[in-house]
Amino acid sequence: MMRLVLIFVLLPGLVRADAFSDFYLARDAAELVARASAGHGLMAELALLGGDDVATFKHLVLALKGNEKPAIYLLNMFRNVYLSSNDMPQLVRLHKGLAASHEDPEVRAVAAFTLARLLYLQGDTVAMKETLSKAGLVLPLYVIGTWDNDQGKGFDVEFPPEREIDLKARYQGALLDIGWRKAQTQPLGQVELDELMAPTQWSVAYAVSAVAVEREGDYEVRLTTSDPFKLFVDGVLVMEERELDATDMIPDAFVVRVHLGKGPHRILVKSAQREGDWVIRVRLSGPGGSVPEAVSPIAPDTEPLAPLRQFSRLDPDTVFRDVEEGPGRDLMKARWLLWVGLREKAVEAAQEFVDRHPYSVIGRFVLASALWSKGERDKVADLLSDLDREVGSQLPYIRLKRAEFLRQQGLDHSARTAILSVRQAFPKLAEAAIQLANYFADQGFREDQCQALRAAEQARP
Repeated sequence: MMRLVLIFVLLPGLVRADAFSDFYLARDAAELVARASAGHGLMAELALLGGDDVATFKHLVLALKGNEKPAIYLLNMFRNVYLSSNDMPQLVRLHKGLAASHEDPEVRAVAAFTLARLLYLQGDTVAMKETLSKAGLVLPLYVIGTWDNDQGKGFDVEFPPEREIDLKARYQGALLDIGWRKAQTQPLGQVELDELMAPTQWSVAYAVSAVAVEREGDYEVRLTTSDPFKLFVDGVLVMEERELDATDMIPDAFVVRVHLGKGPHRILVKSAQREGDWVIRVRLSGPGGSVPEAVSPIAPDTEPLAPLRQFSRLDPDTVFRDVEEGPGRDLMKARWLLWVGLREKAVEAAQEFVDRHPYSVIGRFVLASALWSKGERDKVADLLSDLDREVGSQLPYIRLKRAEFLRQQGLDHSARTAILSVRQAFPKLAEAAIQLANYFADQGFREDQCQALRAAEQARP
């Protein structure tokens, strides 16, 4: 059995222009290993497929310290890594450095948000608040709801807040009279609508804020949310996403650049919830995510001076602006669309990539992940079965994801066989122990579940 040995010597920041395409077009594990040596970011991708969280973490840190691109994509790859308590100090130091001195203000803002979350988990709320102040202006929100969103039909219904903002008005909601109220924000600035509204499933709510701008110029409205939305600035619809379903929200996933004159401006978000968590955060920044100057919150019922005239949406491509166009960029974009919750678009992008490059290992894996998010079970089963047969013994993460899929389909014996094969071949992989623990939990075998979790902890103390 071939093992992945990741030993390379790199000069920080040096990545061949075509390295991304070479790597993402690889047709087997051997090609992936050979082509990953071009950069720490690629080695992190390879280590992730190998189920090696230690190597993934190491190479992500080195890639970001070496100023490899795209930094925001690399930062969000940490979400796929099983982190141990021993990783936390290094992770905090990394994000402190990026938040303080990275050349890209958007990277600084994303790093600041992540750092604030890490500090919150450590109980350091003073440092958390100081860090958040460097990530731009998180807007206070007034909220109202809910109205009916049966089968998603409420997305296109013009409810009263789209016609007027009257904080004293009362309206007939889905079940009762409703009115505006100031939302209590969570420590990281988000508003959890599912804790404030009733009913929540398949419902519509609105959130509004307003700011006074002292200096005319270009600004950016940055939205983090879990569900389909419409975003209005000064009464003008500037962005909408009707198919959003974000289970793991990316900070500032949706950005609109607006030109604001001196005076009051209003931001309104319509959120059309379906099922699951219901979260929203809105912030205003300068260009590229920088902290805005001379901007302050005001009463949200303050009328804007005039309708917004200049705006432009920043597409996901902007995350990859420093990556040369080609297959590598195309596939990273497909994965990014999946991460932010645009599942339909992710499937389209991944399918287009695989149609052009049908033998790409990572391309087919990303397509399987996107189709899985849409419930396309037959296609997912075929893709994961082929990938497991071709590279599962060398890239155990792929075999484990197939085992997870099999377990979801009720094929417990096949899932257990796949997990145990990885445990036997790679006994130190924490991910395999976690998958085994999940299997035992499904079966109600609590003692076995605890033993598997202890094995995972020993693998990643």
